[in-house]
Amino acid sequence: MVNLKFRAWDKFDEKMLEVHGINFDAQGIWTREMIDDESDGNFVFLDEIELLQSTGLKDRNEIEMFEGDVVKTKYGEHGRHIGIVTFRYGKFLSIGVKQYEGYVEELDCMFEIIGNKFEHPHLLEE
Repeated sequence: MVNLKFRAWDKFDEKMLEVHGINFDAQGIWTREMIDDESDGNFVFLDEIELLQSTGLKDRNEIEMFEGDVVKTKYGEHGRHIGIVTFRYGKFLSIGVKQYEGYVEELDCMFEIIGNKFEHPHLLEE
């Protein structure tokens, strides 16, 4: 059985949230944040967030990859690829950005997460 895991980008507070439950009937998610060593849960509506699924893979530093992560990998001495983790064609892929636009790579453990498109948009411009 596959254990699905999500995180969410809060569009209004501009911060990443850890998702602890999804209620599709109420159209929202339950989050839990650590504030001053206290666990504080909130209900946030789906239209206020962008829901991001885990790929189930870890990068070369053992960090879990999610949709929206910006990743890079190297090929040989001079080749490299920078892309955004995206679910397309029934699988998670790295879709190239800027000078790598048009390149699509399957994810593997050789990729390294360098940020995400929400908190680090400058990475998409390099």
